[in-house]
Amino acid sequence: CFVDMEGIPQPKTIAKLVTNVRVSSFILAIIHCVIVVLSVYFWVVEGRPNIEIFVSVLALFVLVIGYVGATKKKANLLLAFVVGLCLFLVLEVISFLLAAVFLILVVFGQVDVSTDSVFEFTLLSILLLLLNIFVICTLVFSIRNGWKLRKILIRTKFSVVNTIDGDLPYGEDAAPYMPPEISLEDKAL
Repeated sequence: CFVDMEGIPQPKTIAKLVTNVRVSSFILAIIHCVIVVLSVYFWVVEGRPNIEIFVSVLALFVLVIGYVGATKKKANLLLAFVVGLCLFLVLEVISFLLAAVFLILVVFGQVDVSTDSVFEFTLLSILLLLLNIFVICTLVFSIRNGWKLRKILIRTKFSVVNTIDGDLPYGEDAAPYMPPEISLEDKAL
């Protein structure tokens, strides 16, 4: 178990963050796959495309980037993952606020909905708002864990390592850190 006085986390911390990013990416991917299937269904039924299908396909691409970035411990992929999820978080919060305002207007009778039952519509809307809250919480969780993992990977990649004691930086194919002046001397010989 690697413990450093400089505050470099143990491998268990990195493994936990990798697992958190992978699991949350998987959960969000399942939700977006369902959205893609429903969007295709409504596209066929209504005869016109739904913009949500394109947003969900793009979200799936970002989630794959995050999953691969966490699995392979690539800081650049995790940065793209975090930035992409931040954009989707903004869209999700905006859609939540719009849906909440619309539901409030329906409940107070300011907007008429053409359904068989206003109660069923209200219940379905509340369930969708709860799903929206779950997605927002999962996005925040993914962003936090992806950012923490990225910071740790960058910090451990450039940390000075004592090769006499046999300490190695984290990573599967990690090699001991060699300061530039030593590597230049070796090439001169």
